[in-house]
Amino acid sequence: MVFSWPWALAAVIGMVVPLVLIKAVVGMRISSASKKESREYTSTTQYAVCPKCKRNFLRPNVRCSCGLNLEYPVPNIYGIKYHTCNKGHNIPCMSGKRSDLRTVCPYCESDIETREAMPISISMVGAVGSGKTTLMLGAVKSITQAARTRDISVETITSGLSKDAIVAKDVAPKTAPGELDSECMFIRSRTVRDREIIFHDISGQEFEPKEGKILFEEYFTYTDGIVFAFDPMALTRERKGSTPMDVFESFHYMFTQINGTSPNKVSNVPLAIVATRADLGDGLSDGKVREFLVRNGQEGFVKVAESLFSNVRYFSVSSTGEDCMSAARPIWWIVSESDPELASAVPIN
Repeated sequence: MVFSWPWALAAVIGMVVPLVLIKAVVGMRISSASKKESREYTSTTQYAVCPKCKRNFLRPNVRCSCGLNLEYPVPNIYGIKYHTCNKGHNIPCMSGKRSDLRTVCPYCESDIETREAMPISISMVGAVGSGKTTLMLGAVKSITQAARTRDISVETITSGLSKDAIVAKDVAPKTAPGELDSECMFIRSRTVRDREIIFHDISGQEFEPKEGKILFEEYFTYTDGIVFAFDPMALTRERKGSTPMDVFESFHYMFTQINGTSPNKVSNVPLAIVATRADLGDGLSDGKVREFLVRNGQEGFVKVAESLFSNVRYFSVSSTGEDCMSAARPIWWIVSESDPELASAVPIN
């Protein structure tokens, strides 16, 4: 018995060493899969957005078919390709295979759709009756038509961008005040990564100067571009209501307060200043919009906007009628500034 310990030690080593090696190999596989998934997700998706509470986050939660809420599945010790919930349901955890998962906002716990598509967030700003909603609907219609010519599918998933809403765009009702859900559309192709375009369209009443304003525009912290719409007819006919300068001052107050920045800080977020209802005017072109604003008492607005935003471009569009392709140009300019790949895949003239 005295001489049996070497054999016991050898037996222990024979069992422990393989387990250590297996654990090391498995750990390396998990680490490799995790890093690969993280790289792919960062390059193709970056982050997700909740159209309900307007917050953005790295990854949503998921809701299993059994109703159980889980963290977003990624390769880890619970599985490299699949995770299994408490009731035995398999949940894919590899990038590209999770697009059909039922996703949930980690903040407000609302059901949302992300589809692992890269979000492009566009904020609509303008006075009551400036034509923001009609501009948005005309742009969606035109983008959809242009995408189809390139065999690229467009799917609108929110009621504000439904086929019925687009058909009735010329008589779109005024946007209700208060915090509303954002409008979302997905663009999918075999040649480009999936994209989600998110429109944040709130009532012009929210841009009217008033005390005790409730700041709920969370999306101003991550917006890819701002569409500032104004009705040129409202300036030439001396209609009552907020001027572009009034709206801009109110908007910029929200923008700086929510971002926690100085009112004098210059932003590099693209700002499209858009004259709507160009078909009702005297042939106002893109190149004449700035001059038109200056000539009609809005030189201060022009100078302030250009001093606080480094990337400003002027557009004149027609959003009504069948031919509303011009409505897509300011939207697609913003897209081109943040996502040249998508802009070139669906050219908008």
